[in-house]
Amino acid sequence: MGLFLFSKATPSEIAEAVREHFDMEVEPSTVELYRSVFWDGASMTRSSWEQLLAGMDREERHYLAMGLESPTMDGVRCVLGMKYALEPDAVLRRLMVTSIEQYDLAIKQPIPSSDALRWGEMAKSAAVALAQHIPKKAAESGIPTDFGGLFTVQISKSNHISLTDLQGQIGTPEPSKTSEEP
Repeated sequence: MGLFLFSKATPSEIAEAVREHFDMEVEPSTVELYRSVFWDGASMTRSSWEQLLAGMDREERHYLAMGLESPTMDGVRCVLGMKYALEPDAVLRRLMVTSIEQYDLAIKQPIPSSDALRWGEMAKSAAVALAQHIPKKAAESGIPTDFGGLFTVQISKSNHISLTDLQGQIGTPEPSKTSEEP
């Protein structure tokens, strides 16, 4: 349960995973209560932690230690051997990050081994594969992308009455105002 409580999963995700993996019903509100107790220094003192750890077997302590790394829900599912979904992008990113971390550790040794070069090559290969990877297309929706057949535009000249028509000056030119007196 400590692995679940320290993970980045929401209480409802934890309740679902506990139901799936342990065949136990746990309410999300109960998960939230346990989470608050684990992080409350007044209720879980050092001696409380010592008692808790003393009562755990080796495997349980291992799971609690894994939880302290704050894994995602997929990480928790992986640790417990549960089914989880992996996307190619996530695999390539994880491979690249792990490889570069191992490369950094190996290269910082007093006498770097040939492992450093292998980790560096793996990180490079993962980065190249990630850059070339084409993500899956989203499911196509019924929304058309070509709107050509949805409507037509027709240009026509209208015969609306204008203000000039209303004033009675259609077709009659204005007399020129020149003064021609004999």
